[in-house]
Amino acid sequence: MCPYLLSVDVGSSVCKTVLFDEKFRIKAKTSEEITSYHPKPHWGQQEPDEWFTAAVTTIQRLISESRVVPSDIIGIGVSGQSHGPVLLDESNKPLYPCIVWADLRCVEEAKQLSVQVGREESPYYTPSKLFWLKRNEPEIWSRVAKIVLPKDYVRGQFIGKMVTDETDARFTMMYNVKTRKWSSKHLKALEIEDNIFPEVYPSDKIVGTISQRAAEQTGLKEGTPVVAGAGDSTCVILGLRPVMKPRRALIYLGTAPAFLAVFNDPLPGQPQRSWVNLKEGHLYGQFMSVGGASLRWLKDTFKMGDLDTVNPYKVLDEEAEAMPVGSDGLTFLPHIMGERGPALKPEARGVLYGLSVGHTRGHVVRAVLEGVAFNLRWMYESMGAEGLIDELIVSGGGANSRIWRSIISNVFRMPVYRPSCTETTALGLAFLTSVGTGMYRRLKEASDMAELHILDCQEPQTEVSSLYKISYKRYMKLEKTVAPLYNYKEE
Repeated sequence: MCPYLLSVDVGSSVCKTVLFDEKFRIKAKTSEEITSYHPKPHWGQQEPDEWFTAAVTTIQRLISESRVVPSDIIGIGVSGQSHGPVLLDESNKPLYPCIVWADLRCVEEAKQLSVQVGREESPYYTPSKLFWLKRNEPEIWSRVAKIVLPKDYVRGQFIGKMVTDETDARFTMMYNVKTRKWSSKHLKALEIEDNIFPEVYPSDKIVGTISQRAAEQTGLKEGTPVVAGAGDSTCVILGLRPVMKPRRALIYLGTAPAFLAVFNDPLPGQPQRSWVNLKEGHLYGQFMSVGGASLRWLKDTFKMGDLDTVNPYKVLDEEAEAMPVGSDGLTFLPHIMGERGPALKPEARGVLYGLSVGHTRGHVVRAVLEGVAFNLRWMYESMGAEGLIDELIVSGGGANSRIWRSIISNVFRMPVYRPSCTETTALGLAFLTSVGTGMYRRLKEASDMAELHILDCQEPQTEVSSLYKISYKRYMKLEKTVAPLYNYKEE
């Protein structure tokens, strides 16, 4: 028998299911796109049952294609997007679509809630979304029996009960891990009791087993242990722990790109990220609103017949690679769902500047890739970390794009390394599952067993970097010029 670990990652854009062996080598993986619905501009919501359908579909496909014996899978973990509340009735049935983290319908509610709880609330996070639901959907709100997060709902369908883990509970900004209590100020403002939230467990704790119903739906073995899991950003950091070190930063190229780095000494005036205990140093990071989602928006909104392929992103990559540096003056501000980094700007909007009849789809695609890279550079500079980083490592779905890695390397003027496993959310989740099932005793022991190495490196080119230095200045000038228009109102 060869023991396997199964990771189910319910992301913002894609549900991925990955099978790992005991040395954390990928034996099989499948994915299914997740649909976001936008009934109004800057609204974003998803249907919880569609997550579960995607999870079931990918698991069935993985078992069929890999021919793995289900009894050889000794543990399962579920990770996923954070901040999106799922409202359930007494039968654990969804009452309302999940308002996903990028949704901006609750900007005013965030301001009002900030006054009530005595701290700044972000419209991207769970409390503001709950406050919007309370104010705008009173009939729905009166029927809520339980509030969970995306991965918790999917896991609940597997094991027959709703629980959560410490990372996602903490990411609600309403839970104190040390006291294990929910914020009384938020409970009062929302007019709810703390038992409306699920029980909270450590991320590597077994919280149930695959039910008979879930086994019949997925093909998994009934009774297979399922761990609590963690939010996707936590799992990414855990997954890349074997290759993270001071003076090397991580750029996560997913739906919401991030810039994360470990420093020997604390950065003055910067909030330290402490949801993962890294003994190697102090972890800091900033997150964009959307990045990979900008590319998907472009693909879905301006879809043509030639993108009806197995990998439409490969087609777009090839078109972008054929375009010149700087996209012939076309500049993209990637704020199509507001912005989180380098500063909270929910009022920000996407901008495509410099468009002319000579531009092609390839120009637009390259401008999107460059715009995300420029915003990441801006986040890096705002951290006061210049001179403290020598090299970058990229992960996430976008890391598979050679042209995107090249653009980032030249914009940052640093080598960009790609790890042998870019499915780092699933990998970090597998580490947690291995500890929960007893395969390994500690996370460090698990990560030390991972055969994670650097697959390749993209080196910056002096001439190209010089051109991008000019393009970046244009980008920053455009940012400052259009910013006053975000709050412009007709008189």
